[in-house]
Amino acid sequence: MTNRKIYLLCFISFIGGCLLASYFDFYFRQIVIRLYLWSTNGKIRFVGKNFLFFSGAGLLVSFGVYCAVLVYKICKVGIRKVLVKIIVSIFTFFFSLVCACDYLGTVAVIGCTACKGIRTLRYAEIPYDTIFITSLAISLVVFVIMNWRKKSNQTIPHR
Repeated sequence: MTNRKIYLLCFISFIGGCLLASYFDFYFRQIVIRLYLWSTNGKIRFVGKNFLFFSGAGLLVSFGVYCAVLVYKICKVGIRKVLVKIIVSIFTFFFSLVCACDYLGTVAVIGCTACKGIRTLRYAEIPYDTIFITSLAISLVVFVIMNWRKKSNQTIPHR
């Protein structure tokens, strides 16, 4: 496949990733809210209206870049060699998502000294975009390290 076709495919996957992120933003918010509740054993209560008109630009662009990097690597190496690394990267995303929600939820509960056991949060107080971008960045770093480590092992001459 020529470089021009690969770059065009990466651009299309970037646009598709942005559209997918926009579509799944509501479901991601629901997952984060449930992880907050689960990680604090119900010590957080949410108040207010749970709606947002538009997704954050950082969320859209970061997922678009993530999709473009995956498509680029698939085009260069092949799907069979990258499939396990993509699966590990997805598991890393969800693991870091759970860790981030656990940490931020626990900090929110600990930070409330005037509460009587239950911390009240508004839906807008949760940094959804930051959680998503951080989890995605950790996942992408793991993917890049796995590919880089394999490549560096191949370039070392054996004696």
